[in-house]
Amino acid sequence: GDHRDLHYIASSQSQMCIIDSSIVIVGQHERSHQWRNNPNMSSWVSEQIRKIREHTDKDIIWRPHPRFPVNSLEEDFKNVYRQNPVQVQDTYDDFDFDCKGAYAVVNHSSNPATHSVIEGVPVFVSEASLAYDVGNPNYNTINDPIRPDRTQWLNDIAHTEWTLEEIAGGEPLKHLTSVL
Repeated sequence: GDHRDLHYIASSQSQMCIIDSSIVIVGQHERSHQWRNNPNMSSWVSEQIRKIREHTDKDIIWRPHPRFPVNSLEEDFKNVYRQNPVQVQDTYDDFDFDCKGAYAVVNHSSNPATHSVIEGVPVFVSEASLAYDVGNPNYNTINDPIRPDRTQWLNDIAHTEWTLEEIAGGEPLKHLTSVL
């Protein structure tokens, strides 16, 4: 039978994907500034799948951006499955993405790559990604992904996020001007 059903379970709050050592491709919103000068999302994802298939036949989970669904491109490929994001109740942008257990995450330049590196999952990203310094730049390493020391990167990333109270107190400006 079709083992595709093994990749999905239903929970009370959302449809969760059992990633089980799959490669996860996470899409982005095609109309975002981050995506400017790139092909349409369907073309980009299809190209990533083709490039990955040059090196491995591992299962691939394709997860579109929650506010930019892409038609069923996974049907054109063997061992590629869709995981539709489900919004967590009472939030604007917190979706059920959980990369734990993934073999690797593929993303152009958005938050899922950063979350994946924090979780210790190797990423394949573009130069535009905040995760580029600790990511894999191409699929030549897909069978043995680079997993660099993340210590300095984590420290750097920590200084890109500030609470409203810290911003109101001038902390980001003090941090930036202290190194001038």
